[in-house]
Amino acid sequence: MDDGSTDSTPKILKEVEEKHSWIQSIRLEEGTERDLGFYLSSVVKKAFEFAVDYCKEKGLDYEYMGNIDGDIII
Repeated sequence: MDDGSTDSTPKILKEVEEKHSWIQSIRLEEGTERDLGFYLSSVVKKAFEFAVDYCKEKGLDYEYMGNIDGDIII
């Protein structure tokens, strides 16, 4: 999930998708105010829903799902 990154994230995702057919990404619109509350939970929810639907569509099994976000440091 690219939530409107303004760095090289879109380029990196494209390169990874070209190398690995099982990787698929989606991009949200830019310009939405970002925060660690509602916005973040909304983005993670959309990403997980996309991943579940993608796996069902492609017949891919999984045991775990996680979130790694390079913009957030706890």
